[in-house]
Amino acid sequence: MYTDLSKIKKTDISIPKGTRFYLFKDGRIGTYTYNSLNIYNMTTFKVELTIDDKTFCNNDDDYSLWGELVCLTELSNGYLVLGFGRGLEFTNMIIDIKDNKPKLIEKFEISDADYCCRKLLTINIGEKEYFIAGDYKPQIFKANKPFKEVVQLNMILSEMIQIKDTNLLAFIEDNKFSVIDLTDIEKDKQAKEVKTIIFEKGKSNKLLQYNDEIIVLDKKIIHFINLKNYNDTYIELDIEFYSLINYQAMCLLFNDQLLLWSSYGDLLKIDIEKKEIIQKFNIDAKASIYYYQCFSYGDKYLLFADEDKLYEINYNEKEEIKDYDEKEPKYTLEDFKKDQDKIVKKIIEEKDLKKQNLKEYCKPPYIFYDIYRYKSLKKEFPTFKEGEILSLSMKEYNNLDEKNQKFFKDLSEKDKLPPKLKK
Repeated sequence: MYTDLSKIKKTDISIPKGTRFYLFKDGRIGTYTYNSLNIYNMTTFKVELTIDDKTFCNNDDDYSLWGELVCLTELSNGYLVLGFGRGLEFTNMIIDIKDNKPKLIEKFEISDADYCCRKLLTINIGEKEYFIAGDYKPQIFKANKPFKEVVQLNMILSEMIQIKDTNLLAFIEDNKFSVIDLTDIEKDKQAKEVKTIIFEKGKSNKLLQYNDEIIVLDKKIIHFINLKNYNDTYIELDIEFYSLINYQAMCLLFNDQLLLWSSYGDLLKIDIEKKEIIQKFNIDAKASIYYYQCFSYGDKYLLFADEDKLYEINYNEKEEIKDYDEKEPKYTLEDFKKDQDKIVKKIIEEKDLKKQNLKEYCKPPYIFYDIYRYKSLKKEFPTFKEGEILSLSMKEYNNLDEKNQKFFKDLSEKDKLPPKLKK
């Protein structure tokens, strides 16, 4: 069976804005926002259980402090570990939902720098189960009472997964992909580094495993890292310099193809084996800010969009749909590199920088660059919003040659006009 992205349909199922998905071991799906966790029966897609700030409220203890639910994970004993935002007397809550009768088991704080648990992951090391909590120096806890802390890992991560059938943990931190071995974590109190790969640029934000590969999504690049030799094969998803399209979410489709979803509603279907884009389609539905997620379930996938509706597609195509034709970019990074000296020199010639209140306007350095470029970029891209224009000017600044970036850095730090750039 194959998929045709043009057949995607918006359902009549309403989902609160900012919703994220979690697939439970019993086949049910949890959807959660800051305010609540809803667990759905996937036959009827009706809510079977809701957990929120009223669930554990009683007269003896005030458990109504719910805060902001940001992540969760399920333990093999049926307990759920919930991770909350800052401002509470706890950052983690462990609950039992057996027979749809929620029971509070434990609540405690983690040692995250700003007391917010943004990441949770259940892991198995041999026959023992643990969970990792936090993204800033995450802590490893035993998965059974009294949930004793084993160790705190010295890392700051943005995503993590356990490599299947191993004691290895893969994680990403900005533009760095790392694998560590947790086999002797209780004895050694530290992980053993296995491999680290540093990408040239960008900030990776999603991880998943497909057979013997780890797939890393980096907004405009998709990496396929072979776990046998750690070779990195990648596909550039958008080579147009002024494009604002960033791919923020991915999931494996039922037929082992890969679906990517951008912040502007663009969908890409990728053949993982051949490492090529097969189809591109736009559903004209922007993702909710911060919470980009597409979710594969059985023989269909669910896609949450800013319009607060689920999108879904069934896998019933007899023949593969291939309609992606990569076009040459109108304006490339190389084109920009040729023009950048002219841009900076024009700023020097046209602006009496010594009369500017540089302390007010030039910290950080890209601010002055944006002041100069805003009007011209607005003319070039009249339909773009103010924030998108700022993104374009920041993109230009980040791609300046080192000597030109230094011009703005000196402008910001020294509060005076640096020497003119040499020809």
